[in-house]
Amino acid sequence: GDSQRFSARSVACARKRAAVMESQVHLADVTEMLLALLKGLTEIPSEVLSALHSILQQPLLQALDLVDRKSVTRLQSPSGRTAFQVVGSRKQVYTCLVANHNNYCPCAAYTFSVLKREAVMCKHVIACKIADAMSLYATQDVTDKELALALYPEAGQLDHDRFAIPTTV
Repeated sequence: GDSQRFSARSVACARKRAAVMESQVHLADVTEMLLALLKGLTEIPSEVLSALHSILQQPLLQALDLVDRKSVTRLQSPSGRTAFQVVGSRKQVYTCLVANHNNYCPCAAYTFSVLKREAVMCKHVIACKIADAMSLYATQDVTDKELALALYPEAGQLDHDRFAIPTTV
């Protein structure tokens, strides 16, 4: 009776959740392809903008505002490692890693929406990807240690002799 109905409902919910997660993966693929079309352009074609907006919605508009305000800086270290810093709308600095599907941002939206697959990307990662594709960022040379500390500020409190960055890429 009730236990069968409950388990059938649980299975249905699990299938629906899996379908949503799978559709988010496909949306992430489509988003990455659309963003790749921006490489080297000086403005975003209206068709690409429309397609991106249909997937990303409000975070896209917020990201475009961040790019327009020149809020994105590319950090580059001598070993070739890079990260981006975005000055958010409340002047908070977010250090983001951006590489195809391997994105990271320390913001709450990333933690509570992107990781739960309720959103494809946060506005900071979107801003980094647009700025990177269209070369709309400032550049800052940093040491490998400075880059590591930007990504993981707590590392500054570790035993410095034991905290070393591997030199292989």
